[in-house]
Parts: sequence; structure tokens; C-alpha cells
Amino acid sequence: MIRLMWRLVRALVTLVLLGVALYLGGPYLLAQAGRYLITEDPLVKGDVALVVSGQPYLCVPEAARLYHERLTPKILLVNEPRPPGQEELLRVGFRYPDGLELSLQLLEALRVPREAILTIPERAVVGDVTLVPPDVTVR
Repeated sequence: MIRLMWRLVRALVTLVLLGVALYLGGPYLLAQAGRYLITEDPLVKGDVALVVSGQPYLCVPEAARLYHERLTPKILLVNEPRPPGQEELLRVGFRYPDGLELSLQLLEALRVPREAILTIPERAVVGDVTLVPPDVTVR
């Protein structure tokens, strides 16, 4: 019985010491694991920077930066689906810029020449995927 008690006390002390060591050394161990797991690949030159619809204020400046750093010669803008109600507003004469127009204005303000911007103006949505008909020419 005494032997069993000593084994339990030893196991408990070992667990407590291990817990304290992990608690105190946790930030260091996690930082080392993060350095080991995260790798950064250098940017390489690409054919085109694709700006998907949704967040033009975040994506468009990054595409402009890639263009100005000469990592891509062209920027491709994809138009987003029209929000519900926009057709009715257009019918009564109220017009506001959609995502494509907004992206074009941002790129113009960021000094990207119009010749470097390609657009896909057609809208065809199935679920969360935007489809482009095969006969649509990219300008």
C-alpha cells in the first residue's frame, strides 16, 4: 500500500513539474514551433494579378503594388454579382458604381495605366462560383 502511495505521489509531482515547465516555457516553445512551421516564399514574377470581387479596398491596392514592383504586367478584374435590388434602382434612375467601376477608379488613382487592366464584365453566378462564358473576350 505504501509503495502504491509513493508511486502516485511521484507521478503527481512529475505531472506538476511538467505542467509548470510547459506553462513557463510555453511561449518560447510556441514561438520556436511557429518559426519552424511558417515559411515565406519570395514573390516571383507572374503573368497576371487576379483581383476577385468582394473587397476592392484590400485587393486592388495590393494588385497595384505588384504591378508597380513589376511582378505582374497585367491586372485582371472580375465583376461581382449584382446585389438584390440594384436592378430596381437602375430602373428608377438611381445609379451607383459597382465593384468593377470602383476597382477601376482605385487603380486609376493608384496610377495603373488602363492598358494594364483587363476586365471580365459579364456576370454569371452559380452558388459561390463566378462563371465566365467561353465566348466572352477579355478586354
